[in-house]
Amino acid sequence: MSEKKDIKDLKEVVIFGFRTFKFGKDLFNGGHFQIAALGGVIQLYPAAVAAFDNIGDAIPQAEDIDAEEMAELAATVISEGALNEHAADIVAKSLKVAASTYELIKAIKA
Repeated sequence: MSEKKDIKDLKEVVIFGFRTFKFGKDLFNGGHFQIAALGGVIQLYPAAVAAFDNIGDAIPQAEDIDAEEMAELAATVISEGALNEHAADIVAKSLKVAASTYELIKAIKA
């Protein structure tokens, strides 16, 4: 069995995704281009650097994720997505389903 990886890089990719989405939403707020929102690029830069720095490690981390790390990833999704309690519960359960599906596929392939 391989050494367990942490999910730092995977979380950075998720954070970058949420922040990019928020930047795009702010940039086209109300269906119109908001030039004032362009300053958000500066705030997006650190998340982009962190996400792309070790992006190649994110996939193995996702493949090797366990229940504790799944909960940690769900917490990241919830906080970055500013989700309410109901949405947070849906995210947590969806991630559990995804992990179970992945484990099933691995078992079938074995």
